[in-house]
Amino acid sequence: MQAILFPRNKQKLTLTKNEKDFLWGYVKQYSESQEFMLFCGTGFHKQLWLRASGALAQMTNNPGYYATLKKLAADYPSPDFHQIEIDAIRTYSNIKGAEHRQEQEKRLVEVLTAFVKRNPKIGYFQGMNFLASLLLLCLNEEEAFWTLCQVLEHYFSFDYFAGFFGVLVDQKVFDALMQRRFPQLAQHFDEIDFNTDLLTFPWLVQIFVDKIPLETLLIVWDLFFLKGVRVLLRVALTIFQIVQQDCLEFDRFDLVLMHIQEFVKNELDPGSLLMNFASEVTRSEFKQMREMFGNQVTESLKTQISVDRKRFVSEEHAQHNFMNNFFSYGGIKDFYERKAKADPTPKNVEALELLRMPIETIVEKLPGLYRCNPEWPICLFDFSFRNLNAKFLSLRVKPKLTTYIQHDYFN
Repeated sequence: MQAILFPRNKQKLTLTKNEKDFLWGYVKQYSESQEFMLFCGTGFHKQLWLRASGALAQMTNNPGYYATLKKLAADYPSPDFHQIEIDAIRTYSNIKGAEHRQEQEKRLVEVLTAFVKRNPKIGYFQGMNFLASLLLLCLNEEEAFWTLCQVLEHYFSFDYFAGFFGVLVDQKVFDALMQRRFPQLAQHFDEIDFNTDLLTFPWLVQIFVDKIPLETLLIVWDLFFLKGVRVLLRVALTIFQIVQQDCLEFDRFDLVLMHIQEFVKNELDPGSLLMNFASEVTRSEFKQMREMFGNQVTESLKTQISVDRKRFVSEEHAQHNFMNNFFSYGGIKDFYERKAKADPTPKNVEALELLRMPIETIVEKLPGLYRCNPEWPICLFDFSFRNLNAKFLSLRVKPKLTTYIQHDYFN
């Protein structure tokens, strides 16, 4: 074990297939191995991730690359940079101590921003912050950056996260595996209208980060780095295998959802996962299913795009006029920053001070300040579908929108 992960030959930067196979068997004996626990506390995960992923080789062969990216100015228009800052704050919101929290946020922003500069084709997606935050738990900044690059550029295809095409395909692969392995459970889910996508989407996008206990999560990532994406489907199958009997007793989809979420968050320990680990999804089986469902998803998206394009053309003028009656909270704040500086009247200064306060403390005051019609049912609305981040809250600022009001909307 030490010879593989801590070799005397410092030029040995990667793992051979035989070494990966050996480590796979070793990690799977987790629950019986006290030696394994010792290694976990002395850099086991760090060395395994860096060597198995190829990140150590990339970092060694490209000295100074990460530092150069950090120095490269992010002065070109990209929504990713602002979104990264927002998500970094949310990622570490539970950390006590402002100084420590800000330091963690800074490191996370540095890694994610560097990746966006390196690979604008993939760019940033919500969920990437969780991947980077876990890497930073075990690795330093530069190591985390290169490992993130290997994960997103080599373990997954380009289109996996770009529009989440690959995620949609693997969700269909997972459903087919469910049908084959747990037909009774799959039928029960159909009967109660439970869709596994509710769980598998965040599991795949976040590689289970923030979804399962940390101790178990580290094991999942060990196995992922050794065997790749198929491991994630096996982990998901294992979860449903463990909770299968409980789920068959629930006659409502919401009860199933809550039960599984509670189980994976609080009860899925490493021993339970590894002792019940689902059988192999072969490389050929996985490839064949991906190709089949990839074609299905492609055709489905083509159809949807065609429908959306026709709808957009027919409604473009109305939508344009409608959206012109809104502007973003962030835009309002930026506007008053400039306006109060150029014309510091009491009204402008008051507006700016209000907008500088935390959004949750001023929501009730904003409609009055920006002339929201109190009779209109929606004064604040999130047009961006970005989890109601304050930057993207839009306010109604013009009075005549009656054409678009559905008065019984909430009834």
